Amino acid sequence: MPSVPDQFRGEVQATSWWLGDTWPGVSPHPDEAGTAEAGALARRPPVARADAPLDLVARELGDTAATVVVVVDDDDRPLGVVTAAHVLRCVRRRSKAELARATALDAATSGGAFIPATTSLKIAARMLTNDERPLGVVIDEGGRLIGVLTATAMLRALALNR
Repeated sequence: MPSVPDQFRGEVQATSWWLGDTWPGVSPHPDEAGTAEAGALARRPPVARADAPLDLVARELGDTAATVVVVVDDDDRPLGVVTAAHVLRCVRRRSKAELARATALDAATSGGAFIPATTSLKIAARMLTNDERPLGVVIDEGGRLIGVLTATAMLRALALNR
């Protein structure tokens, strides 16, 4: 493991996926020393049930700083994601009558990678970059939503801890 700067001594260290730097304060994977878990950086996004009216999802995206709403089933398992672009695509392709009946699931896309919470950051980064995805949906062992992991969050964590 690389040497630890004095300001981080005593904190839990995990080797990052990039240049062997460290992620202070991120717990190492229990089965794989030297890696951090995707679940540690995931943030809980706004969620909508599959049958939520699309106009409520659009309002959530427009009224908050959220860039994505995760669509979940009744057991909190992710079904897809909705972004502002997805809503606009729905608006463009549907009549007013169809829009009045449109739901969150109608606008959702797969959202890219579903990442188990115990996945190392190195593998999570590979999953995002292989498909050129800006985010992955982090799930627990039961498939329930934990949060969203963005490439930006991984870079920010690395930059802040240099």
